[in-house]
Amino acid sequence: MYRNEQVGFGPYLVLETLPWLLLATVIRLYSLSWPGGLSLLGFFVAHVPVFIAFLLASQKMVRLTGGFTALERLSFHRQLSLSWAVLWRLLLLFFCTIIIAVLLGMNKYSASKFWLGFDGIVFVWGRGFLPFWSALIAAIVFIMVVEKGLDRKPTFLSVVRQFKARWKQLTKAIIIIGLLFVACTFVQFFVGRLVWAVGEPLALPFGRNLLYIGFLASVSYVRLWLAITILTYAVRASYRQQLPQSAMKT
Repeated sequence: MYRNEQVGFGPYLVLETLPWLLLATVIRLYSLSWPGGLSLLGFFVAHVPVFIAFLLASQKMVRLTGGFTALERLSFHRQLSLSWAVLWRLLLLFFCTIIIAVLLGMNKYSASKFWLGFDGIVFVWGRGFLPFWSALIAAIVFIMVVEKGLDRKPTFLSVVRQFKARWKQLTKAIIIIGLLFVACTFVQFFVGRLVWAVGEPLALPFGRNLLYIGFLASVSYVRLWLAITILTYAVRASYRQQLPQSAMKT
């Protein structure tokens, strides 16, 4: 996966991922006012731009750390195909997890929060187990994206194989990401109150909405890059540890 390669650090980190997060934020906010099932549909549709942002961030971070990935060769159509291939697997995982949680005695309301695993990578959904659940989902999605970058099919079997080979580094990464998500929740709460105080006196609703959407998208940008950065270096560390072991075996 990794090779020595000089890559410039440019403004594309913002220009490529932030518009998708802005789009996801707008869809989520406006879908709250949609009637009935349309609101739920909007929630799931917002997953697509979030995944595109996740994909682009993963590609850039792997390249910036001197790694190799074929993700940059994906056309937009193939990016959408990959998003569907990953997201339907996640939805299946969420559904099965909810069923198991309810059978084990968890109340249905708490169990339903497992649906928020992917969305919780970039958006705040409260406290409890959700930050760590979203951190786990981030690791799963990252492995799937990396697998696709290596021209392999992103499946749960590949995720299990990678977790088995790198469980120490990935476990540490998930715990760190979960703790950072908790910290981000508190920071967003306090900063959000300041943003609300600044936006409330604005005369034009458009100005207020623009301020709130920009704030939420900025927070989602920070959460996304924190998760991607930690996971990238965790996987890189696992590869470094495997090199001496492989040399000793040979």
